[in-house]
Amino acid sequence: MRGARCDLITRLALGLADDAVTTTALASRSPLLLAPAMEAAMWEHPATQASVATLVARGARVLGPVRGRLASGREDTGRMVDCTVIVDAVEETLGAAG
Repeated sequence: MRGARCDLITRLALGLADDAVTTTALASRSPLLLAPAMEAAMWEHPATQASVATLVARGARVLGPVRGRLASGREDTGRMVDCTVIVDAVEETLGAAG
């Protein structure tokens, strides 16, 4: 499973449908769940936070990120939540949507 990187989050916030993931997400009326995964500095950057805020204002649900070992080997906030958290959120969202 691959987490939502900052470029994906920003493209969704801007309404860019330039690949299969963004096209599907933007064409769908289903709830949007995002599980960010990136280096801490990228997560904390004002541009990324503005994109996340835009998506949350539109109804997206953001799962994480959490503190843990990152791709760089550093320990910080930016690690994708555990897959069980994502599965639970999907089941909860599907149950709520009927």
